[in-house]
Amino acid sequence: MIYRSWSLLSSTATIWGGAAAAGLAGVFLFGGKVPSLTMTLF
Repeated sequence: MIYRSWSLLSSTATIWGGAAAAGLAGVFLFGGKVPSLTMTLF
C-alpha cells in the first residue's frame, strides 16, 4: 500500500514536472508568448 501510494505520488509529480518543463520550453521558444495548450493545462 505504501509502495502503491508512493508510485502514484511520484507519477503525478513527474506529469506536473513534464507539463511545467513543456510550458517553460514553449515560453522560451515562442519568445514569451504562452501557447494555448499550456493555458488549458494550467
